[in-house]
Amino acid sequence: MEEIRRDQLTDTYVEMAQVLHGREAAQEKRNDVMLDFMQKSLVYASAKTIKAFTAWSAQVPNEKETDPKVWRASSLRYEGFVKAMRSDLGIGNRSLQEGDLIRIAVDDFDDL
Repeated sequence: MEEIRRDQLTDTYVEMAQVLHGREAAQEKRNDVMLDFMQKSLVYASAKTIKAFTAWSAQVPNEKETDPKVWRASSLRYEGFVKAMRSDLGIGNRSLQEGDLIRIAVDDFDDL
């Protein structure tokens, strides 16, 4: 069952991470990925992943937000969501420090 669950989640999680972390995609593609995630997560995602997604998505700042503290907090919630997805797929996060995953794509994260 665990293997089936992970098979169902892997592609969806990879797409979520790519589309939501700056990969250029049309809004329609983003909507399709979000819908796929929501449908599969209802059945296959762990409670931790669902809660992390909700915590992040409920507080995403709008593009006009200029306060770096708001963007930093949102980035860390997003990182928590990605870590939860990784955990669902059996990938450990134990040695990752806060911000390690964000720094992959945001060079100036430590300046926020």
